[in-house]
Amino acid sequence: ADEFLRILALPDPVAVLHLMADTQILAEIAPEADASGIARVQKLLTSEAAGGLAADGLLRSMALIGDAAAADRLAARLKFSGAMRKRIARAMGSDHGGAAPRAMAHYLGVVGARDRILLRGGDDVGTKLSALTHWQPPKLPVGGRDILARGIVAGPDVARILAQVEMRWVAAGFPDRAATLQLLDEI
Repeated sequence: ADEFLRILALPDPVAVLHLMADTQILAEIAPEADASGIARVQKLLTSEAAGGLAADGLLRSMALIGDAAAADRLAARLKFSGAMRKRIARAMGSDHGGAAPRAMAHYLGVVGARDRILLRGGDDVGTKLSALTHWQPPKLPVGGRDILARGIVAGPDVARILAQVEMRWVAAGFPDRAATLQLLDEI
């Protein structure tokens, strides 16, 4: 695993990946990888350059495999750490927050959002990544007590309402407490 990730972290591993594929070495290490995976790594190199980011072997392994379940199988077989497997799951798992970088960061963490943006690629990678520079997701400024104070009885309705408030709060761009209380009142 360590050697494989080092190869992927080379400044430009594409030629090495093609050589590994031609000699069937890649099929032994990562049978989930194919020619389209190598093309995804090439695309990721462009996205990394657009974001001014250093080479990341783990992220490139995700691009090489391209599928969350297959990436998890590779991670299990190569005995990636639990933290690495969690990062793969965040970057390649279900879509949270849509395409908005800060919404993704709220649900996935900044690293998870950055990884997902890089894996998706596109002309606007640099713009999306800049939205996350020096930004940390804020904490939802309301909680269960605010819901209970509005006469809702403690129980599953509180959690359901809080989840609705959170979704609208994220969609509204993380407004302050006063605006979030207005969202709560509307709900």
